[in-house]
This record gives sequence, C-alpha cells and structure tokens, in this order.
Amino acid sequence: MISPAALAAVAPDPARAPDRLSARWLLALAAQLVRDVGDLITGAARAQRKLATFAMDGTVRFASAADRAAFTAELMQAVTSLVAKYHDEQAEGGREHHLVLAVHPSVTASDKSVTASDKSVTAADKSVTAADKSVTAADKSVTAAEKSVTAAEKTAAEAKEAES
Repeated sequence: MISPAALAAVAPDPARAPDRLSARWLLALAAQLVRDVGDLITGAARAQRKLATFAMDGTVRFASAADRAAFTAELMQAVTSLVAKYHDEQAEGGREHHLVLAVHPSVTASDKSVTASDKSVTAADKSVTAADKSVTAADKSVTAAEKSVTAAEKTAAEAKEAES
C-alpha cells in the first residue's frame, strides 16, 4: 500500500473539488479514509477502547454503462434517503460519521498480467541497457587498445627511423 502522504502533493482535495466520476477523486477519498481510520485506531488503542466502524464489500456486474449509471443514481437516492432519516444535527451526545461509497471496475487477471508484463518489459529494458553499457565499455576498451597499438607502432617506427 502506498502511504497517502506520498501522494499528497498531487492528490485532489475531496473537500475542495468533488468530482464524483473522477478516479483521482476516488483515490483522494480513499487516502483520506486511510488517514482518518489510522488516526482513529491509534486513538482507540491509546484509550483502550474499541472503534465502531462498518464496511461492506461486494461485486455487481452491469450489462451496460446505462445500467451502471441507473444503479449509481438509485444508490445515491437510497443513501440520501437513509441519511435524511437518521441524521440528527441536534442530537445531544451524537457523533458524526464519515460515509464513503465507491463503485469502480474490478481488477481482472488480465489487468494484473498487463502490470506484470509491464514490469517484465521494464526489467528486460534494464537488462538491455546494462548490456548496451557493457558493449560500450568493451568498445571503449578496444578503442583504447587500438590507440595503444597505434602509439606503439608509431614509437617503433620513430625508433627505426632514428636508427637509420
């Protein structure tokens, strides 16, 4: 897992720029969730108390983009209705709870293999680059050796000329 702090400079602020259809906004919400729940777990542990949370995970397969849009509209309506029913701004001793809902495509085996393939290609590129560097170093050694031979031949020729 990547720490949300590592992405802070480029992450959108969910409070400042809500875009319900943006993957980047979804990541900003997820990062905020990780930070908040981490802080709450730390505080609960210090106070030796349990932390009341709820999470739900599931999968739904849509026949079309239109069905997905209809689902999200109905989901939003249902959640809005539940919030209106249970939210009490004036509740004495009440505590606000953060609600995050997310719908995104499931990661498939082919998505993972593309990532693994990308990593293999990157590793292969690094190997080729290392081989290229070795060849370049060898070329430089050959060039240096040729220069040495040329210099030795020149010195021998000059010595022969001096003898004559």
